[in-house]
Order: sequence, then structure tokens, then C-alpha cells
Amino acid sequence: MSIDTDTDIRDITIIGAGPVGLCTAFWAGMREATARIVDSLPEIGGQLTTLYPEKWIFDVPGHPKVLAKDLVSQLREQIEPFDVPIHLETTAESISYEGEGDDRVVVLHTSDGQELRSRTVIVSGGHGAFEPKKLPVSDVDLEPWEGKGVHYLVGDKHAFLGKRVLIVGGGDSACDWVLNLLDTADHITLVHRRDAFRAHELTVSQVKEAAEGPHVDLHTPYVVKQVNGNGNVDPGEQCDDGNMANGDCCSSTCHFEAANSPCNDFNTCTTGERCNAFGVCTGYTACNTNVTCDYCGSKCKLTGSVCKCG
Repeated sequence: MSIDTDTDIRDITIIGAGPVGLCTAFWAGMREATARIVDSLPEIGGQLTTLYPEKWIFDVPGHPKVLAKDLVSQLREQIEPFDVPIHLETTAESISYEGEGDDRVVVLHTSDGQELRSRTVIVSGGHGAFEPKKLPVSDVDLEPWEGKGVHYLVGDKHAFLGKRVLIVGGGDSACDWVLNLLDTADHITLVHRRDAFRAHELTVSQVKEAAEGPHVDLHTPYVVKQVNGNGNVDPGEQCDDGNMANGDCCSSTCHFEAANSPCNDFNTCTTGERCNAFGVCTGYTACNTNVTCDYCGSKCKLTGSVCKCG
């Protein structure tokens, strides 16, 4: 159905055209309920399409692995028999109600002036209207380099074919892209401000294993402090030994330094101290047995008269 003729009262209006929204439309069709989808993005798929269409996904039941863009294509194909109109580049702004009793309907008011009526509204917005997470300006201002070598998403990983790539982060996205670009990039450097990672443990293990080879460097705990180039990010020249000197990247492209708080909650710092609940090294906290530690919130473990947090 064309969205131009989508004027009927539908059973369900779904806000969000990501995987959850598309699955919702499928199950509505299986129950013979009519549905429509509204999304502010220009394409269906949510983050799968916008942020990482060429990223392998490993946690979809029935798929040992599947490319994000292929999963979106399959979800789209799955709802085709149910005639679900999809309103893209349309933002849900407010709702109101019409009628009384069994005749009462929800009216969804959109950014383009439409009034979409249905008996139910389901919000499957995920993270909602999202923006890439940028590095703190206090560390380095990357805005002048955006579109000139600095990327916040990978739309086509072949854009990095044969290139030296530096990835900043310690979550699933950063670690996944280290692995996804192994067969594409000439060399990959992963920089993370902490020794511990937020990514899945298996992925972290695979990244560390890759870092034992010649094509991946892993630098923790470090933060990017400077980016150089002439109009675009300069690819730079690698040092003969491929390592860092005095905590700085040996490339003319970027320099990174040891982070101020090189630890995570309750982990051991590089100085041998323990971290407090805010991820900052404070050393050991003096207290007595069976007294709650001010930092970690747990009972003290007596070593002399010093609590070793955690």
C-alpha cells in the first residue's frame, strides 16, 4: 500500500523501523492485525542500516552470523505479505485521542502534518533518534576532520581497503570493527582509555588474540590527544618497530597519551592500586574489619588495617 493512501484506522501503529519494529509488524500480520510503521530515518533497519550495514551479527537465533544489511533485507521480505505501509523520514511528535468507548482511537501526529489513526501505538524506537558518540573536546577536537578521514560509522568497509585504521573505543562496536576489518585494512590500531573493555568477553578475547599478530596493535589505557593532516587525516609513517615512543603514536597522524584514570571499577590499576566506584584510582582505603568501605560499598577485607576494595 502507498503511504499516500494510508488513511484507514489501523490496529497498530509502530514507531521505529528497526529489527524490533519490523518483527512487530510481522507478528501483527500473523495475528491478522493491520499495522503501519513510522520512522524518522530515510531507510528501514535502524542502527543496522545507519551505523553498521556491513557488520556481522552473531546473536540472531538461527543465524551463525549474518550481515546487518542482509538481516534488514530478510526482515523486510518477511512483512511483504501483510501490506504494511512504512512512513520514512517521518517523526512522531505527539498523540491525541478521538471517540469514546470501543470507538476510541489513538491519533499520532507527525512532523509532516499527518494524522495517523490506530487502536494501539507500539514504540520500538530502540535508542531513539541517535547521534554518534564523539570523543571529548577536552581530549581532541575532531570536528575539523569529520568527513576528511574521521568516521563515526562504516557504510562500506571497502572504503578502508589497504589503509591503516585507528579505532577508538572499548565497546562492542569498536571491538567488532577490529575483527570485521581484519580482511580489509592493512593495519588496525585499537585505542581505549581503560584496560578493561565493555564488549562481550568472547569478542575481547578475539581482539587480544589478533593483537598478538603483526596487523593489530592494542593500546590501553590511552586517549587520543592530537590529529594531524593536510586537508585530510594524514596516513602517516609507521616507525620501524611499529611501536609507540614515549606514549605517543609513532605516526604523523595522531598522538595518544596515557589516560588519567587507567582503570575500571574495582580493577587493579597499572600502579597496583585498586579503583573506587567511580573508576578513579585512590589506593587502599583505611578501615576496620566488618566496616563498609566508603568507596566500594563492601565489607572490608582486613590486610593489616587496610581495606582492599572489592
